[in-house]
Parts: sequence; structure tokens; C-alpha cells
Amino acid sequence: MTFARMDARIFALERLPTANSFSIANQFICPVFKWGTKEEWEFGFQRHADWKPQGYETLFFFLEKNWSVLKEKFGSKTNLWDNLITAATSQFTTQEGLELVSNLYVAHQGEFGSAEHIIEKSMRNVREEAKWSTENLPVIDSWLDLYLASSKKI
Repeated sequence: MTFARMDARIFALERLPTANSFSIANQFICPVFKWGTKEEWEFGFQRHADWKPQGYETLFFFLEKNWSVLKEKFGSKTNLWDNLITAATSQFTTQEGLELVSNLYVAHQGEFGSAEHIIEKSMRNVREEAKWSTENLPVIDSWLDLYLASSKKI
């Protein structure tokens, strides 16, 4: 794979929508990648090209490293605590992200207080996102191979 192809693939994959990021249902997106026309794919891609979450991994690792201090400071301020747990755990979309969130949950089980249901929901959502990625990214990857190969011929 050439550098230009890899760069184009990374650019496209980094900007792909995830299951929770837009209003069009996912079951309609992947058929476009698998069987859709170039115009249909470009429409879907353009619609979500600017979407990209930022900072949640940094926040997660900050929370993980400073758990005791943050829990003491914000644990009784349920609105702040709940929002912190949501922001730090709900944006992951991979199996690796699921492992991070699950490990945090196990390490601090029973300590989440008002955010217990939030961390549990985050794990369910990340599990679904990881499943979506496992099922659909190979289809998108195949499409990109074909698209990039055909665009070189033009």
C-alpha cells in the first residue's frame, strides 16, 4: 500500500461516523459502503466528515490517574461527578476502549455513587460500538481499496 493510499484511508476512517454520532441509522450506512454508488458514499462521507470527538481519552486517563482526588472533590456534587464520568467513558468505540472502561469499572466498583448507572450504560454503548466496528469496518476497508484503486485509473 502506498503512502498516499494509506493517508487517504486514515483520513477517511478517522472521519467515519459511529453508531451514536448521527441521526441516520447504521443499518442504512453500511449497505451504502458495501453496495452503494460512489455518489451515495460521498454523500454519506461528506455529511459526517467533520465529526471527530476530541479529548475524551485524555480525560479518561486523567480520571483514572487521579481517581481518589476527583472522587473526594466531586463525588458529592452529583451533577459534576455524573458529567465527568459520562465525558470520560462514553465516547470510546473500540474493543480497547471497552477494556479501558471495564477495567476502570472493576477497579472502582461500588465507588461510582450517583454515576453507577452511567458507567454501566457507557460499557453497554462502547460494547455496541466495538461490535459495529468489528462488523462494518472490514466492509468499509474493502470499499476503500476498490475506490482508491479505481480512482488511480481515472
